[in-house]
Amino acid sequence: LPAGYSSITHEVSGAAALHTDYAGVEGRNLALGKPASQSSIHHHDIVGSADKAVDGNCNGDWYNNSCIHTKNEMNPWWLVDLGEPRKISVVLVKTRYDCCAKRMYEAEVHLGNSLKDHGRANPLCGTILNVSPGSITTIYCNGQEGRYISVHLPAKDYLNMCEVEAYGIK
Repeated sequence: LPAGYSSITHEVSGAAALHTDYAGVEGRNLALGKPASQSSIHHHDIVGSADKAVDGNCNGDWYNNSCIHTKNEMNPWWLVDLGEPRKISVVLVKTRYDCCAKRMYEAEVHLGNSLKDHGRANPLCGTILNVSPGSITTIYCNGQEGRYISVHLPAKDYLNMCEVEAYGIK
């Protein structure tokens, strides 16, 4: 790789690997294993809980307990606490491949230091428009700094996704 690039490997649909090179990106997923929360849990138990989006399991199949899933509600949200403010280059969001990826259309990714409105008051990094099954959307935050990354769906629907990764600036 050229100087200043990092290679990030993603598991796609449980088997194949996707290799992506980003300029100036730290190669460690800053969201991995960090505390996460969400507006509700679809089945009132650990299936679909917030931690599933930061557990490193990119399987993409909700039935394999690898995705988060809220109830059908107005403005569902998900949030991860990075522990301290970090300069974020990119956030990667992986949709389900088994069903319902279209639910993520126009979901917003926010980054900042406020917990107001579950992070929605923080600056917008980007919006998810690619909702094909199992897709990985790259949201460019361009060095924006923040402790909290949140995903908000500005509609009445279920919020479900399978992995969120955050990479900082080198």
